[in-house]
Amino acid sequence: MEADGVIWLPLPTTAPAAASSAAPTFPPASDPHAPLTGSRGDLADLRLVLVVPDSAQTKL
Repeated sequence: MEADGVIWLPLPTTAPAAASSAAPTFPPASDPHAPLTGSRGDLADLRLVLVVPDSAQTKL
């Protein structure tokens, strides 16, 4: 709408945040693995884990 001259937006009051050039690092446990196949009964050790925000597990 601004390009069509219908409205006029104010100029930004702050500069945009600089993009981080550093690539995130992830632990080896987050590396891709072969897809799981089979039924739930085939996955005897399957468990759910509550992940706390800002913990090391959030990178997985």
